[in-house]
Amino acid sequence: ACTSFKRQLQARLSPGERAAILEQYGHHMLDNWMDRQADANKTELSMMCRQALYAGHRWETMSHLSSFQLCREDGMDQAKFRTPRDLLPSHDFQKLHRPALHIQGAWSHGFAFHIAVSDDDMKKDTNNNIEVFARMQESIYRRFRGLPLHWSLIQDNTCRECRNSKMVKW
Repeated sequence: ACTSFKRQLQARLSPGERAAILEQYGHHMLDNWMDRQADANKTELSMMCRQALYAGHRWETMSHLSSFQLCREDGMDQAKFRTPRDLLPSHDFQKLHRPALHIQGAWSHGFAFHIAVSDDDMKKDTNNNIEVFARMQESIYRRFRGLPLHWSLIQDNTCRECRNSKMVKW
């Protein structure tokens, strides 16, 4: 969107058209800033929850507002992470079968980081995302003997991997 606005502003425009585009661009920038502020606030809230747990508080005694966890989940592009790797590949090296491993990370701010590595033929769908997230939550449950009352999950994948109906049902 930013590039589109900048391209439009480079064209010959009347003062009214330029003002309208600048107005839209300003709203776009404000929306981005507000999204980043909301993200930063959720990150801070998740970190404060972890600090309270380290200070001796228990999940059951925390208020609804402070029992919070921000989680992010994303996978890596398989084509970029083929194994084995060689920075100066030879002709013989090109003939090798180099599987494109599926690598996925889940990060819960202040609590845990989980990396899952699976074969290249593994289905990359919502069930896979749920499993990675569930394994991370299990490690948090074992470490802190409970889970928060509120989660915020941010996923940056294709729609086939982040079906909201399946995530909410889980």
